[in-house]
Amino acid sequence: MSFEDVITLNSSISGSNTSGQIYAITFDLSAAVYQAPSQATSAFDQVRVDVLRSNNSVLASFDAAPGAWTGNMDFTTESFTYTGDGTGDIRLRLGPSVAGSGRFNGAFDNVVLSNPAPVPLPAGLPLLAAALVGLGLTARRKSA
Repeated sequence: MSFEDVITLNSSISGSNTSGQIYAITFDLSAAVYQAPSQATSAFDQVRVDVLRSNNSVLASFDAAPGAWTGNMDFTTESFTYTGDGTGDIRLRLGPSVAGSGRFNGAFDNVVLSNPAPVPLPAGLPLLAAALVGLGLTARRKSA
């Protein structure tokens, strides 16, 4: 759970910042409370996930609102993407988007970093390219 603290991974994630590569971060998020009702997540609280470069500068950030505490941990899945810049492997920092609220801003679970498969070319695209080249060669041959 994220109260007024920030959780930062100590170790970098190998292979997580290749230049131009798109990565996805997925996590489960819920409103939370520890003990006192005044500490419960409000409808206005948000959590932040920062993608940190090796020098601790922020490569990407994502804010999400878990909603107000309803008395149960009801997790929903959140996700976002970032594009690698090739400056070295990243670490993740999780915490409140605004410090000092005095409330639990949310609970994280199942944080996953993945490298989505590239989108394949449509099957007809190479065939179309070959046909255009053939038409160009035919037109050039006729004009000669």
